[in-house]
Amino acid sequence: KILITYSSSNNSLVDSVDLIPWVVVSNPGKIYNFRTQKFYDNLQLAIDDIDTLDGDVIVIGKNLSVGNFVINKQLTLKSLSGNSTFMPSNNSPVFSINSDSVSILDLIIKSSMYAYGIFVNGKNNITISGNNITNGCYGISAISSNNLFIEGNYIFNSTIAGIDLNGVNNVSIYSNIINNSNNGIYSVSANGEIISNIFSNNQLGLCLEDFFGYVNFNAIFNNSYGMSSIFSTGIINANNNWWGNNDIFPFSFTGKYIDTYYSDVTCDYWLVLKTNVERDFAQSNNTHGVYIVTADLTHNNNGEDTSDGILPDGLPINFSTTRGTINSTAYTSAGKAKATLKITNNGQTNVTTVLNDQSVLSSSNLNVTMKGVYNNRTKNYFDNIQQAINNATSGDVILLSD
Repeated sequence: KILITYSSSNNSLVDSVDLIPWVVVSNPGKIYNFRTQKFYDNLQLAIDDIDTLDGDVIVIGKNLSVGNFVINKQLTLKSLSGNSTFMPSNNSPVFSINSDSVSILDLIIKSSMYAYGIFVNGKNNITISGNNITNGCYGISAISSNNLFIEGNYIFNSTIAGIDLNGVNNVSIYSNIINNSNNGIYSVSANGEIISNIFSNNQLGLCLEDFFGYVNFNAIFNNSYGMSSIFSTGIINANNNWWGNNDIFPFSFTGKYIDTYYSDVTCDYWLVLKTNVERDFAQSNNTHGVYIVTADLTHNNNGEDTSDGILPDGLPINFSTTRGTINSTAYTSAGKAKATLKITNNGQTNVTTVLNDQSVLSSSNLNVTMKGVYNNRTKNYFDNIQQAINNATSGDVILLSD
């Protein structure tokens, strides 16, 4: 038996229980094949072992491995604790994937200026997820490959490109953070989806040559140039991205945001920053008026609700106010960030919300205590209920003071 009893402090059962195999407990700091129950000091020995078969999962408990590793079987490599670091011993890739159906998960890869972090050479069905890849000439590079899933990686300080694609069909690039690189993505003859990523502080966020597919709900800001597309044979749908500013037009398709040359790029809509201020009646009292200030990125320049898209979380929004106190910084979740504003006297209040190059000013006459009748949408006060009803529209909420 693995588990005889399980104790819970709140009389409820968890969905799963994490167990550490005995081979890990009795041999800490090693590399493990849980199926064979073998452990190793060197990852390449674990891969090359005749008992290691396609479909095996190799778990790395070792904190530091130095070498250049060749994966020639259909394996999953993942860190036991998230602290497994790999560094190259020469200028060859830290990981060369020479087999189909390989997954590399949750590793720390500290490459060198002339080395690749992960190199995929003509292989299919590859997953690269949750890794921290720094300091290589390419963070991830793939040539002549199909069905790549690149998700949730942090790629930093690549001298040529964070992600390099050449002749890649059906690539899915989701929820990565790529910054401080020459190119966030450099692509030649590829197609797929680039969705919900952050490209910041790069020389060029995305360089797409002969690429077609979808580039949506990315945060592309503080790059010298946002996106370049040349000689694309198909349509690039680049709608509903955040470009660091509400007003990226007049849009000549040249310059800081998008540069195109013999390419069909659709970018009619882009995300815009808005601010909403609403009273928090539950927290307000006779001495403090409390308001919730919401920075909102869930609409585009055409006013359409884009909340069904997935803008990356964690974008820092800065708040300031001319009266009262407010949280100075909040981070986006599902396209919104909220701060709490507290005031102790009535009057005109200017709240400024800043994200990247965009500043939004919201000016309102805010009160400590609510008097009379109040329309929660328009934030207007009225002397009586009938007056409030006459000035309301369907769906409005009318609030009455004590």
